[in-house]
Amino acid sequence: MMILARSSNGRTTVSGTVYLGSSPSLAADTICTYFSRWIQFESQVWYSYKVKKLKKISYEEVVSFFEKEHPIDETSVHFAGNYWAMKHLEWANDVAKGVWSLCELDSDDIFGIVFSRHTAEDSENILVDEEGMTLRNAVAYLKSHEREYAEQNPDCWSKIMYWQDKPFTPVLLSTKPTPNKGSRSNVNSELGSLFHQDGLHRLIRWGLDGRFEEEAYSKGEKLTAFISGQL
Repeated sequence: MMILARSSNGRTTVSGTVYLGSSPSLAADTICTYFSRWIQFESQVWYSYKVKKLKKISYEEVVSFFEKEHPIDETSVHFAGNYWAMKHLEWANDVAKGVWSLCELDSDDIFGIVFSRHTAEDSENILVDEEGMTLRNAVAYLKSHEREYAEQNPDCWSKIMYWQDKPFTPVLLSTKPTPNKGSRSNVNSELGSLFHQDGLHRLIRWGLDGRFEEEAYSKGEKLTAFISGQL
């Protein structure tokens, strides 16, 4: 069975073949369980991804997890970052109308996560511009500029290094960029289907360490994510 999706402007085409053998009646279950699910965004562009939905969860559960990881403490040096990260979650929740899921991610999904604009802490040095960048491209960039980036952006790099050898913990994503919220909202929605809300430094560290490469990832622990939006 061939699956084909094309955008309304005709520029984006995604296709794939599903072999159903002697059981065509299992088509729907097979596609949903083992192959990519097709999601249509307001832009009419279709994307494919392989997240494994573990369960639906409430926004309150997401907030509880976030606050344990990132306490909103005005006395902390991380207060500003944690405060704004919480605001991004609130905005993502508004867009998703309270719909959240806990999912297990495929290697390709992880590398396809789209980061919105990101400047290094305590500087105006830009790691990700307003158009956005996938994790795969961010990792490739830092592999070739690691020493330079670490020297010029010590605070950001220390946060990236913190996660080296740490076990995976859930990241927070959305199925759509958050609109009308400054430069972070200018990300190109055609770059992917999963958009970063929290977890950039750990994703970059684990990506640099090769933990998301298909062979290594298939044999090791799996990354989970709280994802806002319909799946």
